[in-house]
Amino acid sequence: MHCLRLKHKLPFDKSIFTRLLSTSEYHDVIISGGGLIGGSMACALGLSPKFAKKKILLLEAQPESTSAEFSVGQPFSNRVCAISPASRDIMKDLNIWDTIERKRFVRKMQVWDALSKSSIIFDEDNMSGDLCYIIENNLMISAITRVLHKLMSDHFQIRYSSRITDVVLPKNYTNLNRNEPSSNARITLESGQQLECNLLIAADGAQSTIPGKCNLQSIGWQYGQSGIVATLKFTEPCDNVVAWQRFLPEGPIALLPLDENHSSLVWSTTHELANEIMSLSDEEFVERINNAFCMSYEQPSGMDHAEIFLEKVLSWSTSANNSETIQLPPCIMESCGNRGRFPLGLSHSNHFVMPRLALIGDSAHRIHPLAGQGANLGFGDVSCLLKVLNQAVYDGKDIGCLSRLLSYESESQARSAVMCAVTDGLNKLYSTNATPIVIMRSIGMQLASSNQTIKKTLMKRAMG
Repeated sequence: MHCLRLKHKLPFDKSIFTRLLSTSEYHDVIISGGGLIGGSMACALGLSPKFAKKKILLLEAQPESTSAEFSVGQPFSNRVCAISPASRDIMKDLNIWDTIERKRFVRKMQVWDALSKSSIIFDEDNMSGDLCYIIENNLMISAITRVLHKLMSDHFQIRYSSRITDVVLPKNYTNLNRNEPSSNARITLESGQQLECNLLIAADGAQSTIPGKCNLQSIGWQYGQSGIVATLKFTEPCDNVVAWQRFLPEGPIALLPLDENHSSLVWSTTHELANEIMSLSDEEFVERINNAFCMSYEQPSGMDHAEIFLEKVLSWSTSANNSETIQLPPCIMESCGNRGRFPLGLSHSNHFVMPRLALIGDSAHRIHPLAGQGANLGFGDVSCLLKVLNQAVYDGKDIGCLSRLLSYESESQARSAVMCAVTDGLNKLYSTNATPIVIMRSIGMQLASSNQTIKKTLMKRAMG
């Protein structure tokens, strides 16, 4: 009897061989973190036809609870996001958007400096359609959870109260051939259970332990500031479609519309002032907010001469448009008793990927909230990573291979690095009352305000 001999050597897939020998539970993709970005990533993979035969597991550290289900009959939450039109479109594709029960559009944005007369207004003249949407975090997560539960099957699972305590990626990854399969990622849960996967996606926030376990370095710092959030009620209903932001000497204060009667407060200030504000009674708190938007601050010496000169320069420009005036927000009547506080900082991972690992959302980058772009960066990560993974499956390639993941890192890291630099620069620029800096930023804001092309470009970049 003659033995058949193969003329060509078949490729050897190490990941399949390792899986056959392993006793650990295997999934093609494991997502750590079931919040806004991690849940959206799970929805994206669960709805993708390319992943219909892949095993997907979402791990959520918090227990499953009916309290996660929120409705419009409940009070406003104090944590909201400014969702860009691009992020809205992503949520529409994931069947999330239309099931969010309460959202408020923003059609005008007013930003001004307390230490000068400089201001800038964005409205429908700068964008076609709504500028952004203000939505409570818990309502978005509820909508995401409803989609996830509909996706549950033998191939798509969610496990609550499941926290990752250890991660082992392929060793000597820098020496691996980026185009060849490698061993699977091995994961240990708090319960002691062992899991393996072709790709681990870390989406469990800025406090994620996964980057540290995988020796991923990042740059970052604390701002020495706290963010104060609350829901505020006006003295009377109004056509509340405006987002107001005023740069105070201690940090920016913003009001974001929720409905005709309410707005959400986001106030970034020093830790010392935050301590004082958090200790105020509700009546004192409301008075402090109203004063923050309308009280006059002493301007640096020489500011008047600089502004007179700037007005003359702008008057010579035929493209200048200085007819805009800031309209103060409605008077606040009461705080709805849901005051909160959190520390502010910046972090940006040096690498978003390793073999078998991808970071998304706050696990990869954390920025100052003054531009309201944190969630939008996360949704951009979801869209970019989904595109890369779908293409890998279509090409019949390993989804956890470094060569594939690097294309996600290049696109996403470039976008987030720019936003980190912009928000950090703005925060530093407006955190001083030094006369030269105040004059410089005043000139910059007035020049931007006077030119519609610049304003449209700024809004397009910010809101996608």
